Amino acid sequence: MKCLHVLPMNTLSGAEKLALILCKNMNKYEPIVVCGGEPLKTIFEENGIKSYSINFTKNIFRNANSLKKIIKENNIEIVHAHDNNASINSYLTKR
Repeated sequence: MKCLHVLPMNTLSGAEKLALILCKNMNKYEPIVVCGGEPLKTIFEENGIKSYSINFTKNIFRNANSLKKIIKENNIEIVHAHDNNASINSYLTKR
């Protein structure tokens, strides 16, 4: 089972640190991360976690389409949004 973590930020701060700890310790799920920039993507990849970087813009429908593509390509079953922005964008993938 695959779990997608959505992190719109580009720096390793509170929610991102928590997501890294969660991903490193997920035993029954394969973690995949979508983040808001290459620096954060690199940190997750260095820890052996498959990651994507998308440019989260003010156009939430474009963001949702980018997420939807990643969800479909990877057969994601669970989406964990780590902040309000991530929650809105993730919700719109189901619309």
